[in-house]
Amino acid sequence: MTWKIEPSFGVEAFVTADFRIGLKQEQPGTDQTLIFSRDEIPGLIEILKSVSKEADELYEQEAVNE
Repeated sequence: MTWKIEPSFGVEAFVTADFRIGLKQEQPGTDQTLIFSRDEIPGLIEILKSVSKEADELYEQEAVNE
């Protein structure tokens, strides 16, 4: 089973044959795939949460400065 995030180019998440976690993004002319072991996923989630929070803060700062 796979899951996709839409719209844009989205990201496809899937389980590999050896039970690792894959993330794939297809864009015109290129496909990019990242493979993680299952024990790396909690750390990856925390990193994504931190980066998302930083992006929100930077966006808000930019909006105030306009």
